[in-house]
Amino acid sequence: MRSHADRQPTAQLKLPRLRFVWKPLSAADARWRLGLLGHCFKETPRRLFVYVSLRGLLLWGTGATLAAYLLGTAALAWLWGRNPYNHVTYADLALPTRWSELRAKRGQGLIDEGIHEARAGRYGSGLMLLRRGVSQKPADARGRQALAELFIGLGYLHRGLQLMEEGLDYGPPPRAAREKLLRLTGYLEDYERVLALTDRIEQVTPPEDKATRRWLLAERVTALERLHRYDEIERLRDAQAAAPTIAVESAWARTQAVRGRPADALRAIARDPGRFGLPAERCQLQLTLAIAARDRAAADAAIRDWLKVESTNPLPRAEEITALIQLGDAVAARDRLQRYFLHFSTEKPAVILLMKKLSGLPDVSWLQAAHQEAADAGALSIEARILYVQGLLMAGKVSAALTEFNLTTALIDQAKIKDGGWSEGTRRLLNVILSDSPSDRSLFLAFFRNTRLTPEAYRFALRSLRSASARELAGELSIVARNRFPALQDAALDPEPATDVMKPEETPAMLFHTEAEARMELRRIDAEIQAGNHQPAFVRLKAVERAGHPALQPEILLRRIQVHGALREQAELAGALQLYLSRPEANQAWLRQLADNWSGGPQRESALTVARETAAKFPEARWARDKLGASAGSFTLPTEKTAVVVRNEAEARAELRRIDAELAAGKHHEALERIKAVERAKIAAVQPELLLRRIQAHGALSEQVELAAALGYYLSGKTVDLSALRTLALQWDNDKQRDSALSVTREVLGKFPQARWAQELRKKIEGDLLVAPGENLLEGKKP
Repeated sequence: MRSHADRQPTAQLKLPRLRFVWKPLSAADARWRLGLLGHCFKETPRRLFVYVSLRGLLLWGTGATLAAYLLGTAALAWLWGRNPYNHVTYADLALPTRWSELRAKRGQGLIDEGIHEARAGRYGSGLMLLRRGVSQKPADARGRQALAELFIGLGYLHRGLQLMEEGLDYGPPPRAAREKLLRLTGYLEDYERVLALTDRIEQVTPPEDKATRRWLLAERVTALERLHRYDEIERLRDAQAAAPTIAVESAWARTQAVRGRPADALRAIARDPGRFGLPAERCQLQLTLAIAARDRAAADAAIRDWLKVESTNPLPRAEEITALIQLGDAVAARDRLQRYFLHFSTEKPAVILLMKKLSGLPDVSWLQAAHQEAADAGALSIEARILYVQGLLMAGKVSAALTEFNLTTALIDQAKIKDGGWSEGTRRLLNVILSDSPSDRSLFLAFFRNTRLTPEAYRFALRSLRSASARELAGELSIVARNRFPALQDAALDPEPATDVMKPEETPAMLFHTEAEARMELRRIDAEIQAGNHQPAFVRLKAVERAGHPALQPEILLRRIQVHGALREQAELAGALQLYLSRPEANQAWLRQLADNWSGGPQRESALTVARETAAKFPEARWARDKLGASAGSFTLPTEKTAVVVRNEAEARAELRRIDAELAAGKHHEALERIKAVERAKIAAVQPELLLRRIQAHGALSEQVELAAALGYYLSGKTVDLSALRTLALQWDNDKQRDSALSVTREVLGKFPQARWAQELRKKIEGDLLVAPGENLLEGKKP
């Protein structure tokens, strides 16, 4: 039977109430479900009370969260476990104490998978997986080495080198890794970096690892020798006197030959032969010293001892031939050459070895004789023919090189051999030497900009160009070479360095902290120019430029003009003249005298360049017009060059706005004409802005010589906008203007080494056009 309350009308019921309690016992009269919700009726008229247990809510929420967590981790573990390279287990995901290991284990799996993909030839996916894996587990030496080797194999040498170098932060590298690191750095000829790396590796090498420390010492002394830091080798030898090492002793002996004291080293070897390596190495060293000492008897003794040790090796016999040539015994050298082909004509590597040795001699007739002997013996391989073509070109024998080149390329096509771009590169080199038309020059430089090449390829091309007296084009190519291989110096790219050129180790020592010191050095430079030593004068001049004294810039420009004109470097001369003529203190009388001095000699083209640039800047300069009119080419000035006349700063700034509009529209040649017109006004306040626009125009046109000159003088001024240069460099980071971007980063880092954006941009793009060691001279893959 229903109670009275139950029989109440619905309209008399009150609204229900919701109450929160901690636990069900706090509302014992309610009916509870799952320890979470309870309800009951109270009061008259009755009211529904709903209770929520906070403890139950907490327990049920915790349980549901835990269940979801366990189910989610199980699903994730199952999903990752389907990958055979997975290293993450269910316990790793479920236990918070193991979460710190998740990133490394995930990275290990990516590294393993990436290595498998790379070995299977799927380099794209392998590269992506390895990069992700190394970023998650940077201390993994195996993954870092695999990624570095993949970069190197694809031609990105600097990226691979950077990866291996960063691995030194995680402990001593394995033997294979450190050997590859130093071998790659040596291939890039960055010997200063080799010294720094040997110091870093030595710091993390255990003291008891004597073998590694001896190997590092050998690498260090080799780098010092390549850097011509002979005094340091002497000090290192003195420090090792109690426990001498073969590497240091051998390097010391070679430095004695360079310093003109080879007899001292020969006597040291005679006193204690064991200090200078194994018999074969020692005999080769003795032969080198005997040649330097012009000691025929010592050379013959070294060859005899060497042949006793390695009687079947072609190397001592090839060295004997070159030694006899250098010692002036042509009859004996010819006899040994014929005997060489009697013994080794059937061995292809032996023929190539001799051709390489002879191609390094200044007298190309010996290379021609070896080529004839090889042809008579039927031992001319395609590789030997390639060496012969290159030797002829570097010696200036262009006609003979062209004939042999056509025969060699026909054989390459017939045999269907991939020559890695040698045929294309050499053909462009021959075209530019024989015709030197603007189109051939453009195609030649484009090939070197867009092809991955070795340092030897640049040396071969530069030596060939300079042997053919194409110094202007060689100057442009040397800029491309320095962009590709920043550690290379001008002397390293010069095929015929002067005997009085300053040694590389002397250059850093010239630090001119005050303007007075720099002026004293300028007087020494004047003496060098007066004596005709223009190459050493240029080396000294660059050292003064690096000091960065703004007051000396006009005087530096004057001497640059003298040096480049005397050396007949027309592109560099034109760039220096344009910058000098844009300054208020430009002296036309001095330029006229300079042009007159050059008119009657081998610098006639330099005189015409002076007149041409002066007439372009100052149309009223009658002497320049007369000199150009008297020349064979009858130079005519364009009328539009005189159309713009700027009289004050306001007009100059208005003209700057028009220049900006033309640069934005891609009219860079027209913008340059306007820039020259504003420069003629000689308004000092706008000179930095004009230089910045010059940089923009020359960079867009890929005129590297003019760009480098403009950058040098802009960065030496008081007003430098690095953010504008950064914008230009990023804008030029493409296939067409990559050299311009590299030129900007190189010049900025030369003046502001702390510019991080330049460092990062250079690291990003400088390795994109390099080829791994062991390739052909003009070998490359198109990017």
